[in-house]
Amino acid sequence: IEYDENIHKPARELPHFDGETGQTGLCMTPDGKTLFSTGVQTSGWARINKITKWESVGERPWKKIRRVEVLTKPFENDPAGNAHQIGHCFVGKDHKLWVGVGDGHQPAASHDPKRAIGKLLRMNLDFSGVKDNPFYDPAAPRSPESLVYALGFRNPFAIAQTPGGTIYLADNGPSVDRLIEVEKGRNYPWNNTDESMTYNNLKTFRQAIGPADMIYIPEDDTEYPKYRGNLIIAASHMASLIAIPVRPGMGVLGNNRVLVEPTNKEKRQDFTALERGPDGLYISHIRMNTNGGLLPSSMLKFVPSENASTVAQSTGDQLFEEKGCRGCHVLAGSGSSQGPALDGLVGRLYERLSDEVYLDKLQALVDGPDHPGKADMDPKRLALINREGSVEERVQLWIDAQLRHPTFDNLESPMPNLHLDEPAIKE
Repeated sequence: IEYDENIHKPARELPHFDGETGQTGLCMTPDGKTLFSTGVQTSGWARINKITKWESVGERPWKKIRRVEVLTKPFENDPAGNAHQIGHCFVGKDHKLWVGVGDGHQPAASHDPKRAIGKLLRMNLDFSGVKDNPFYDPAAPRSPESLVYALGFRNPFAIAQTPGGTIYLADNGPSVDRLIEVEKGRNYPWNNTDESMTYNNLKTFRQAIGPADMIYIPEDDTEYPKYRGNLIIAASHMASLIAIPVRPGMGVLGNNRVLVEPTNKEKRQDFTALERGPDGLYISHIRMNTNGGLLPSSMLKFVPSENASTVAQSTGDQLFEEKGCRGCHVLAGSGSSQGPALDGLVGRLYERLSDEVYLDKLQALVDGPDHPGKADMDPKRLALINREGSVEERVQLWIDAQLRHPTFDNLESPMPNLHLDEPAIKE
């Protein structure tokens, strides 16, 4: 349709890190008359973020288009970084343009409202800031601070809005990702550490999924009844779609569900964008050789079937966060000291399960009066008392028993029963 001659061309292609830059997203106004694209262009020795506004020309919609304006001014003082550049956009029903911008590898700048990087931006369709934005300056309506809606992000590529106006954002971290219900004017505490990606979230992905794009299925939706009230995330690292049930003001309401699993496990494949069409969800993706070079890739379409989607199994790290374990235990140096620290737990269990005093304590529970779960716990207690199996097998048995019955070796234990299923216990 139109060639953008100013788009930055990387020196090397994916999967090399230099290839993680360039054109990012497209979004259209609800009336279908205006299109916006986000990307990076070369500016002197540096690369800067930009937003381009397009309009259709002629009788056939979008057969020919006209470039109306390229917005670069708010980004000129902040070079775009590989993978830390401008992200996706959308135009809400209120005709405001929303855009997520990566931090350009400058975490401290994400907290400065006078710089556009590391921010969620909201603007009018003429690129001026919305007057009720938290840092709006009437003397400079196109300045970075006039466009800022929320700040303190690393790579906020995935953003979505509910019909009621609630904004959700999925932010990419170093090895931890997060899902946020965005509050206007709030500064989220990204400080170049994984730990800073875990505060004040709706959900923390302890194993990075690479959220690339996201849409929301309304609660009254008729085409996708199984996914009403769900955020659908295009997870680039997993080459999957993940559904997360949410409700504004109430947080996450249930487990993740995997809707699409990787289509090609022999080559690297990254999901890059997600959009709802009249007959399904459309997914763009990149396929590449692991030793370099891109492969042809087609547009994918997701159409729900009658088969139930699977439940995404959280990793052990994710379960630790999801179940609130850090509120009582320290792990990896972070958490509360209300319960015993879990750092070094396996080593301590090696000693405990060889301690005669501890084994006598288990024997007393076996010989003692009836208590909830005793019939299930006693065979496991006896296996430990009799030192059945290797030390490693006994440690695993103890962990399994403790997760199923928190009163396994202490009837007065305050640990709650987390009601974990078999796969979760194995994790």
